[in-house]
Amino acid sequence: MPRYYFHLVLGSVIIHAVRSSLTTMERAATPSRTRKRNPAECATVVASTEGELSRVPFVEAPGVLPVK
Repeated sequence: MPRYYFHLVLGSVIIHAVRSSLTTMERAATPSRTRKRNPAECATVVASTEGELSRVPFVEAPGVLPVK
């Protein structure tokens, strides 16, 4: 059975979403520790052991506009 991995790409930072989801949510809940990111530089990535399968840029989500 193939394994799939979900990652968040935030500019030059790649977060392995399943492993780090709790940490990511905790940081997001603390305003002083969060940093605005340009949605044009962010994406959700689905990968397997063979490599990247799909990439969905945040700017393609309804209602998301790039930070100026």
